[in-house]
Amino acid sequence: MSQAPALSTHQEADQFQYSQIEEKRIERYYLGEYSDLKQRIIQFYDLDELKTKLQEKDNDGRLKYKNITLQFPDSLIADSSIVLSYLQESLVTNEDCSTKSYPDVEEIGCKGCVDCDKRDKNSKSQDSDKQAIWILADTAYSSCCIDEVASGHVNGDVVVHFGDACLNPIDKLNALYVFGKPHLNAEKIIERVEELCLEDDKVVLMSDTPYSYNLYSIYRELKPKYPNLAYADVDFDLQRENMEVIGKWSQPQDEDSIAFANRRIFGLVDEISNYKLFHITLPADPRLLFLSTNFSSVEIFDCKENCTVLGPFPSLMKRYKHMHVGRTAGTIGILINTLSLANTKIMLNTVIKAIRAAGKKHYIFVVGKPNVAKLANFDPIDIWCILGCGQSGIVIDNVGDYYKPIITPYELQLALKPEVSWTGRWVTDFMEVIENGEFDLGNDEDTENDIVERHKDDAPEFDAVTGKFSTFSRPLRQLKHLDVEVIENQDETALVKKFSSNLAIQSTVSTSAKALQERSWTGLGSDFKDLEEYGAALEEGRNGIARDYGL
Repeated sequence: MSQAPALSTHQEADQFQYSQIEEKRIERYYLGEYSDLKQRIIQFYDLDELKTKLQEKDNDGRLKYKNITLQFPDSLIADSSIVLSYLQESLVTNEDCSTKSYPDVEEIGCKGCVDCDKRDKNSKSQDSDKQAIWILADTAYSSCCIDEVASGHVNGDVVVHFGDACLNPIDKLNALYVFGKPHLNAEKIIERVEELCLEDDKVVLMSDTPYSYNLYSIYRELKPKYPNLAYADVDFDLQRENMEVIGKWSQPQDEDSIAFANRRIFGLVDEISNYKLFHITLPADPRLLFLSTNFSSVEIFDCKENCTVLGPFPSLMKRYKHMHVGRTAGTIGILINTLSLANTKIMLNTVIKAIRAAGKKHYIFVVGKPNVAKLANFDPIDIWCILGCGQSGIVIDNVGDYYKPIITPYELQLALKPEVSWTGRWVTDFMEVIENGEFDLGNDEDTENDIVERHKDDAPEFDAVTGKFSTFSRPLRQLKHLDVEVIENQDETALVKKFSSNLAIQSTVSTSAKALQERSWTGLGSDFKDLEEYGAALEEGRNGIARDYGL
């Protein structure tokens, strides 16, 4: 090469072409046919009733809700601007609440101390009858749950939740649920039920919460032809003092019903397991897996395409495999996927005690919404136990994207039992797992030496997934205090080298040292450590415009 290659090439303006971004049309199939979009959205969300609720005052004549947060799922976020505009026109709002993106530090930080010159100003702002409205553009965890974390960033007094909801109890904030009343092609549904079901079949009609208000009319239409037909409606008895549903519809009082998850099923004449399920709308994977384990068969109707969905659906047999992985896992990662559900702390403490009593190690992780990239950073974890909402807050890995299996507390309970057991059920409710579960929690007075003695003579455990024996399934069976001291006059990596060269440190099994030993990549240049020659021949690279490069 006689001269250095050109690092840049002269380019004219006409060599670049920019395509204009086309405006994407938002498809609101759930609204049906309409002539005025704003009026249709006002009717869809019952905004007049919501406006009246937000204008309520307490006994002192002050507004109950001053900082109002609106929570939309991704499928309904396009309606948020119209909803916000209508509420701002009706409520007593601040002049700049539509452009203000975050509260001032003084508003959320000043406590109005006695000797502070801002006390009068702060008290006036708190007593003012002004309301600020905020849109939560993204949820911290599951979209069906109340996002107390995001609302707390603006000191929210109430969360107005739009769309499908799990109605799980919350502890801190007030919550208003607006399900919406979407358009439903009842004729298509009736036609599809008649094609799939015989007259003597036992069928339950069910849908997500927004479409549930249509089910009673469809039920009455089909009941004369199908005497064993039943339907599920929203269980409004789940409401607490700090929860209320806007646009709540009436339910029949003359029919018996039973509670099932967050629904009430009317018209049952037999056990639920003997019924087929006809579900309107495609539920989230955790919800779908739960329903498939309780009904004899499941048919899904897609309201957008007006046809049934054939799958693929989550497999319970894969959960059975993951349960076996949990039996021989030495290190369990507890993944917190909710911070607002009641009983989360009780469930967390129960899981920790059970893992410790089984002689296994655990770590607690709060990473927001879990994804493959986040969880891949923690290689020493053998299996994840996720604590989340049973409707959409549990990760179901259908295609094997995640590097390590993810199980629920109920499946972990089965994995920690001395003998293999499988019930075929899939329980996600925290209280049911705590009250009816069979966790071996050990004794609260157990010391580390007690755990050592309990698992002292444990033989290697057979791994049914790999077909090999595992000696690291209970690393705490030799647990003792670590007294590792860094020797003077050694570099900072000496401790790491000491850990990585021994799997047992002072009679203690170290899963971290085991992970270090099994790593094939130890840093830059480690790929060439076995090669005798380093470097490569210098070659001339490409030049010109990058878009003209040939492949």
